[in-house]
Amino acid sequence: MGLFDDVFIVGWSMGAFEAVRLYFKNKEKIKGLVLVSATPKFIKDTDYQFGISKAILKSLEKKIRHDFDEGIQYFYSLMFNGGEIHPIVKNLPMPNMEKTFSQLEELKNADIRDLSAQIEAPTLIIHGSEDKICKPESAKYMNKIIKNSKIEMFDEIAHVPFLENTDRFNSCLKGFISGQRKN
Repeated sequence: MGLFDDVFIVGWSMGAFEAVRLYFKNKEKIKGLVLVSATPKFIKDTDYQFGISKAILKSLEKKIRHDFDEGIQYFYSLMFNGGEIHPIVKNLPMPNMEKTFSQLEELKNADIRDLSAQIEAPTLIIHGSEDKICKPESAKYMNKIIKNSKIEMFDEIAHVPFLENTDRFNSCLKGFISGQRKN
């Protein structure tokens, strides 16, 4: 067995978009996908009701443009149930302003629904029931369109399940990977 014969890709939030894209570039090497706090389309529109409204994204962008530090702190507060920012996140360096605006722009058009529906690899979807950034309904939607998927919904958890309930997150991840290695 070579180093890259048993690959699992884990993508969190916006990283889930990249995880799905990476899967399609390397399908034959990927044993499984784990999509954490993911959505196939960030913005709500007529044919996708599970995203956030353009107005909410515009409001967030406005907050960040007005006062970058305060806007980022507000965004971080949305990541956690109850708004209390996890100490690990509090101690992170501030993100790059240019990249932040570039990522916000990318979210306006990101749509991997068609790609997600073509995923063949076993896929674990982990999501918090209180996620305000990527709605829980988006995880249920992904579970429906990805044929070989399983969903783990974490009650009373928001956007960062690996920090909000580390033990359960790690248990789900280990269980999924060891289960796929047996197949």
